[in-house]
Amino acid sequence: MNIIDYVSTFGKKTFEESPFNEVDALVFAAFSYIGFELAPEFKEDENLVVSLKEFDPFKTKKLFANSVDSAFNVSLFKKMKRSRRFSEIRFGYVEAISDPEKIIQFGALTFFLPDGTMVLSFRGTDATLLGWNEDFLLTYEKEIPSHKLSVDYAHRVLTAFPDVPFYMTGHSKGGNLAVYASAKMRQSDFDRLILAYNFDGPDFRYPPQTVEARRHKWVKYMTKDDMIGIFYNFAHEPAIVYSSGALLGGHDPFFWSVNAKSPAFRRAKDRSRASYVVEKIFTRWLASLNDEDLELAVSGFVRVIGKSKTVYDLLYRGIPDLLNWKKAIKDYPEEKRTRFKEIFLALGKETKKALKEEAKRSITPRQSTRK
Repeated sequence: MNIIDYVSTFGKKTFEESPFNEVDALVFAAFSYIGFELAPEFKEDENLVVSLKEFDPFKTKKLFANSVDSAFNVSLFKKMKRSRRFSEIRFGYVEAISDPEKIIQFGALTFFLPDGTMVLSFRGTDATLLGWNEDFLLTYEKEIPSHKLSVDYAHRVLTAFPDVPFYMTGHSKGGNLAVYASAKMRQSDFDRLILAYNFDGPDFRYPPQTVEARRHKWVKYMTKDDMIGIFYNFAHEPAIVYSSGALLGGHDPFFWSVNAKSPAFRRAKDRSRASYVVEKIFTRWLASLNDEDLELAVSGFVRVIGKSKTVYDLLYRGIPDLLNWKKAIKDYPEEKRTRFKEIFLALGKETKKALKEEAKRSITPRQSTRK
């Protein structure tokens, strides 16, 4: 079962009957992808708080449009709205910023639970390539625009509710933002943080200085065949979850597997070999590049896919654009064009090297002695 099934099955119990758990945290993380900032009531009042039961998301067009999982999010909202567990929950403090010039795609909202706690939920990458462009900045920037916005957002909400214990959550980039905001917040605020959930988000090329002092309140979840959370991963013991999605589809929160008999994820003992191989490839490749190389790689790649505005555009026109990469960077100086090519050739070499090592590893001792 997935998180929608979870709401149907376990949504019959209130939070008093069944305390907040890890699956609830992913439900709230997925909920943040809905474009509540488009609703007139939230536009008029940035501090507005309403209950799920009261709010009608379907009177505003395109509320679900920029979510990669729009159909799933519609189903999730409908199920939550009808459930005992979620219908009375209040949510608000909706904030969203989209700025192509500054490369910002940010969103957050806060839930107020009946037990007196809050959940600050940060939006991950949406269906626009603007969000992807900002994600690429994570490869070399110490602080991306959404990092600062996440810290400011947490400060605003926590100042408005100074004595309330809280959780933080986010999926993908949203998980990265939840951890970053908790790493940068005031100590007095951090003291009332219960847990910060990072659902398959990348970590940091340059980790915050407070990592060791604050990591005990961070929980990271990765999938068995993880391809996203592996980037700059510094989690000591991440929870490994089964996902029915194939390859990058496993990253999708709606494919994460939930136990049918208990409110928890189905856990795997370890990640797959394929996940470790991909991590090895990108860890070596990224480590071989300096920040200038990475900035060139990112800016060049963004140019290559520049005609696409959404992930759906990329699926249709991405291959032709990639094949015409030379045309996209033709105005670069020759030195930069040469280095751009070298950077991606290096990725190919690391891939071949890692696959060769994995092939050797798969040979049993008995087979390896044969002539």
